Amino acid sequence: MFSSSYTSHLQYLCRRSSAPAGDLGSRLTNAGDYLQIHGDREAMLSELLQKYVLPPLMKLGAIKPVQPMVAGVSHLLKFHDRDYLKAIKRGAPERDASGAPLSASARLAALEAYNLVDDCAVPPTPEGRAELWRYCCAVAGGSLHAASLLAGYPAEPLARGEARRATVACNWGGGRHHAHRSMGGGFCFVNDAVLALQLLRRRFGKTMYLDIDIHHADGVEEAFAGTRSVVTVSFHKHGHGFFPGGGGLSDAHGPRGRDSHFHSLNLPMPDGVTDGDFVPFFAEVLGGLFRGHEEDSASGGFKAVCLAVGADGLHGDPIVGPDGWSLSTHGLSECVRHCTLKCRDEKVPLLVLGGGGYSDVNAVRTFALCTVAACEGVRPGVLGRFPAAVPDHQYFPKYGPTFEMHTPGPTRRGMYGGSDAGRQKKKLDAGMDDARSALAVSLAGLKAQATGGIQFGGEEGGEEEVEGEEDEEEEEEEEEAAAEGERANPMEVGVES
Repeated sequence: MFSSSYTSHLQYLCRRSSAPAGDLGSRLTNAGDYLQIHGDREAMLSELLQKYVLPPLMKLGAIKPVQPMVAGVSHLLKFHDRDYLKAIKRGAPERDASGAPLSASARLAALEAYNLVDDCAVPPTPEGRAELWRYCCAVAGGSLHAASLLAGYPAEPLARGEARRATVACNWGGGRHHAHRSMGGGFCFVNDAVLALQLLRRRFGKTMYLDIDIHHADGVEEAFAGTRSVVTVSFHKHGHGFFPGGGGLSDAHGPRGRDSHFHSLNLPMPDGVTDGDFVPFFAEVLGGLFRGHEEDSASGGFKAVCLAVGADGLHGDPIVGPDGWSLSTHGLSECVRHCTLKCRDEKVPLLVLGGGGYSDVNAVRTFALCTVAACEGVRPGVLGRFPAAVPDHQYFPKYGPTFEMHTPGPTRRGMYGGSDAGRQKKKLDAGMDDARSALAVSLAGLKAQATGGIQFGGEEGGEEEVEGEEDEEEEEEEEEAAAEGERANPMEVGVES
């Protein structure tokens, strides 16, 4: 059900360490300088889903694992630049247009133009690049396939024997929200979220994108900055030197300011935020935006929702460090549960994607529990009935010392340690007040727009159509991708309606 070939494709390739600035040859050729940034995360998730999540949910008829397809070049070109994709697949060019050999510095500059260095470095060997390309196609294909499984809620009850379609679909290998049209970023090479949102928009109409990864969803926001038909909402940490650097309160209405139709909302969360603050605010944002956009006469209410769940907001994430958030798996799974129930009540389909998370075992805990939470719409209360203990399986020792499914960590207000606890609490309160103010401004703008108080132009965007025929090599790639799609392995699940 979860083959090793597919999980091996969902591994990040990242530089182990940066070579000295003058050592250009090493930066281009040292194959041993790469590591899998997520380690065994995907294989561990596959194992835990099989041992812990899928059997009881399948018995209840709440979930169905699906074998995803692998994307081809034409799918990726719906958003990404052709030359950028060629750079991912082929690496640094060896020669210039005249056929003369390129120097090491010129080859490196060619990759830097696409930001395919450092945390998005392209492997130096053909074998490594082939594996990276398979990874990109697998990630994009999983999210596109998951989106394609979704169907609107039927107006009438299904007749006996009528096939049911999913109202919720998950791809935990997706959520690579930092990739831009022609640039990589933050371990993200292709933006599967943008590709899936394009599909949701075409199929259903106006779509909401919610992102609760600790890093700002800059790639997704930029892709849809010019459209009213995709609303992007990013909950993230914002601070000097914290990647990717954007998404401050001054950007609360998107990169186009007031002319963004209040369809792009940035909500920086304060350091140390716990479940007790985050979850109620998430519910407030979700409910407020559904109400506000329902009154928007220009583009109407939402017809689909996409939620990206990063596990790097968990307390003590090893890459984010001590100045991150202090969420737990309780909080993140509760956000998924609430979103699932809200989408059920509003009768709109929901696509759930993964994201960051650099403690493999805690990310796996998160995505496994969020899979259960995504079934709450068809089996209310199922999340609370799952056992607390991790079952015995291949990776069981990694879950010590607690061997419990939920992560430890602050989940209530007032859990601040150290001599400056009072100051920390004040900073957190001030940060939450700022986020609520940003939400209030956005909702007020939507109300004013609905009553005719604000007038906007009618531009649309967010998608570039592909023109012309694909060359022979790309057609071959499409055929290979289609063939591999028959063998690909599921990292998404469809939740039956």
